[in-house]
Amino acid sequence: MIKHTISNRERDILSLMWEASEALTAKQICDLNEELVMSTVQTSLRSLLKQELIKVDEVVFSGKALSRSYIPTVSQEEFIVDQFDSINIQKFMTAFFDQGKGISEEEINKVEALLNKARKSE
Repeated sequence: MIKHTISNRERDILSLMWEASEALTAKQICDLNEELVMSTVQTSLRSLLKQELIKVDEVVFSGKALSRSYIPTVSQEEFIVDQFDSINIQKFMTAFFDQGKGISEEEINKVEALLNKARKSE
């Protein structure tokens, strides 16, 4: 996967799309986040399309007009791996655990399970 560089707004829009259970139109994206304006959403969608992070799902009626609806082409997890692929995993894990946020026992157990799986695949 190619490392993508996206703006904070594009990341916000992708996050909304990952959380949605269906494809979204530009208007629906604006409705989900009132800080976003239509022109910014449309510009961001064009950029995300160009980078192939989203695709047009279908053309649907939005009010009285036809609109494109969009879906992500990568999962949130795939995108994160893409962004952090070149980072030293030890430095990343140290920074993650040292940031002082309360990490639950369940999350620690999941990380341990992943580490054990990685050990077995060596």
